[in-house]
Amino acid sequence: MDPLVLALGVVSFALLGTAAGVATGLTPGLHVNTVAALVLAFQTPLLLLAGSLFSWASPAPQDLVLLAGALVVGNVVAHTFLDYVPAIFLGAPEAETALSVLPGHRMLLKGRGLEAIHLSAWGSLVAAFLGLALILPFRLVMGTPVDGYGDLRPVVPFGLILVAGILIVSEAGKPRRAREELVCTVPEGILGPEEAPPEILRLPSSKASDADEAFLLRGEVAGLVGNRLIVTDRYGSVQVRLAGQVPASLAGDVALFVAPSPRLSAFAPLVQKGWATLVFLLSGYLGGLVLLSPLLAGNWFPIPAFQADLRSLGFLPLFTGLFALPILLISLAHTPHIPRQEIRPGGTTLAWRERVRATVGGTLVGAFVAWIPGVTAATATIFSQLLSGEGGGKRTNDEAFILSLSCVNTATALFTIVALFVILRPRSGGAAALQTLSGDLVAAWDPLLNFPQALAWFLLASAVASMTSFFLTRGFGALFARLAGAFPYRKVMVGVLSFLLGITFLFAGVMGLAIALFATLIGLLPPLVGVRRVHLMGSLIVPLILLLA
Repeated sequence: MDPLVLALGVVSFALLGTAAGVATGLTPGLHVNTVAALVLAFQTPLLLLAGSLFSWASPAPQDLVLLAGALVVGNVVAHTFLDYVPAIFLGAPEAETALSVLPGHRMLLKGRGLEAIHLSAWGSLVAAFLGLALILPFRLVMGTPVDGYGDLRPVVPFGLILVAGILIVSEAGKPRRAREELVCTVPEGILGPEEAPPEILRLPSSKASDADEAFLLRGEVAGLVGNRLIVTDRYGSVQVRLAGQVPASLAGDVALFVAPSPRLSAFAPLVQKGWATLVFLLSGYLGGLVLLSPLLAGNWFPIPAFQADLRSLGFLPLFTGLFALPILLISLAHTPHIPRQEIRPGGTTLAWRERVRATVGGTLVGAFVAWIPGVTAATATIFSQLLSGEGGGKRTNDEAFILSLSCVNTATALFTIVALFVILRPRSGGAAALQTLSGDLVAAWDPLLNFPQALAWFLLASAVASMTSFFLTRGFGALFARLAGAFPYRKVMVGVLSFLLGITFLFAGVMGLAIALFATLIGLLPPLVGVRRVHLMGSLIVPLILLLA
């Protein structure tokens, strides 16, 4: 096939894959791996379709395979853009976007849901094209001459154990029943009685809650006991803990910026680490049962075509139960009032330095994680925050968090495709589908100047899908923002919940529903006890440690 005609075909099928990515991204619980499995199940009709559309160009068999591969790549990349829309507006995430739910919901409840979508779209677009510039450096490091993957492979099990240990030790979650007290920074949080408050409030103290939860407290100083200031007004008196150097004298009328902060016992950090360990081990045990044992063997499948790949099939009920269903159930129990959303949000308040750190750091972490089995985008985001000093007890800026997570997610998807041609090992369901479809076309990128033609076409498909998905994400985000306050939230949650249970039964049968039920019980633990959901990644890390050890 003529190169220009083949380029036209790759672009066309990349757009078809983008359309599939819209469907999987906007449909809660429908994972991109499901579409990859569908492509493999119906690869013969797909190749016949490609052949009929381009029969006038006399395509060779490998040309048709490239077109089918472009569809898979378009789907994989587009999914990383679109899946933030239901994660933020409906609260039904997948493993990769589960961490964006709380920051996204906080912005949603302030009328800034569309701004969160714009941030995620920009982050994914930057990661997609910055990732292209990083391909050559990572090829040199992970392939010849450095052969970093060869050195890394024997220590992967120990690295996974180390990552799990760091995540657990760094757990500084707030117990759900922790007593709240008011905290004020000194001297930044104390104003004179006539001094106007700043337009944007920032609390420097790492012990204070998020700046957006702070409020202005005006009153008269009635006393100072230790580091606690007693402030009175016409409603009564309240104690405010001064987090910093206590002033020598403080009297008269004051205005203080205060924020609620948990008052924890001395053993609270150990208790939270214990809960994190329990969540990790329980999810790891369930993941081992689903992914390493013949748990789905002998199960009745409504769709028999999926019986061939039982291990991949287990991901659907496992992740639906661990991540999506618990959030939906909690949303039903505590139905929030969704305020009117800003349809034309202003620019982000993030400084350029924060934007660059979030995008470059997220892309680099995502590019590295793609080579390591078991470390997902969500886990990598938390780990990168710990390395940059943003983890632990300090709550990360919501905008920077969403921007960083979207970069990690898209860069990971892109570099799983690159890794397939460097180490010849699939690191995702989409990469596995590419390897099965492409066969001999997936050739090792060695020597350096022998750039695989198939990889070049797949990177073109990735670029087309990224540009198209950027605008589609913003468009669907605006649509969801307009409808956010117009539809009954509880009915939508019930509908999404029913849909997830329906597709779980459709693809995984009765045993799949049972797996989803037990996974939901485990998935409810983190929000109920106040630890991070990232510990649920034990469902992947534990089975991989057992496989690689």
